[in-house]
Formats: sequence, structure tokens, C-alpha cells
Amino acid sequence: MTDPAPGWESILRPEETLIWQGQPDGSFSFRPQGILMAVFGFSFAFIAVIWMQGTMRLGGYFWILGGFHLAIGLCVGLWGLFGATFLNRHTWYSLTSERVFIATELPFLGRRLREIDLTPSLRIDLIDGPLPEIRFVQEGTVVSPANKAVPDAFLRLADGLRIYGEIRKAQANRRQSSRGL
Repeated sequence: MTDPAPGWESILRPEETLIWQGQPDGSFSFRPQGILMAVFGFSFAFIAVIWMQGTMRLGGYFWILGGFHLAIGLCVGLWGLFGATFLNRHTWYSLTSERVFIATELPFLGRRLREIDLTPSLRIDLIDGPLPEIRFVQEGTVVSPANKAVPDAFLRLADGLRIYGEIRKAQANRRQSSRGL
């Protein structure tokens, strides 16, 4: 067995090898639900501005309370537009001979590492496009618009087709080794 890559010594299992590491494409992107979030946020901010103008006419400093609502509305609207891009730039993916990892490092939330075993029952879906995505759906997970379950995924991969092939190969090797072949 070769020595694991630096920083992976405590994460990798014995005989597990690192196959690939990468990041989603960091160029501007947003998800369809971001449109609704942006519309809601900016509408909320607009209403706050109208309310603040009305209370300014009454005199006093009561209008300042609208500043909180204005800030919240702007934050929600801007997150709807730029949140996906921000998340992509703070996410890293790894593929090993036995698992996939999704790591994030976000301000105030810190680091998070999710791991998914490449078991034979793991469904792996390729969503093709200019920047393909690979979804990992655990057995028993129902992914539908009704329940809003979002599977773990490798998003916006420049070389998504190749990575998909590597994942399928690792899963097949795992299936063969579990059968004792």
C-alpha cells in the first residue's frame, strides 16, 4: 500500500487509495430556486424601503427599525443570485477506491466533510450538460419534487464524464471485492 496523501492519513481506511480530487466550476451560476429566493428577498427589501419612507414622514426615529428588514431582504436576494457560486468556490470533491467525499469550508459554519460509501446499492446518476453533475442516491431515498430530498452530488464538473467513469469503476471494483472475487 502506498502512503496516503498528506492530510488524508486519518481519513482513509487501510488499503483505500485516493483516485481523484477536484472542485466544481467556480464561474457564476445559480440554481432555479435562486430566482424565487432573489425575487422574494428583493421584494421584502422594497417593502421595507416603502415602510421606512412612510415612517420617516411621521417624524422620530421609528423608521430605523426598517433597516433590519431591508438588510435581511437584501441578504436573501443577493444569496439567491450569488449563493450557488459562493458554495461552488468553497466546495471540494474527492474520490477514493471505496468512498466519495464532499468537503465544504464556509464562514461562520466552518469545515464539513460528508462521506458516501460506494456500495453496490448506491445509485449514481449522471446529469449531462455543459458542466455535468453526478448524484449519489442512497437506497430507500425518494427524490421527487414533492419531498424535496436533495441527494449529495458532485456539481458543475468540467470533466464530469471521466469522473463518472472513475466512480463506476471504483464501485464495480468494490462490488467484486465484496463477492470475494
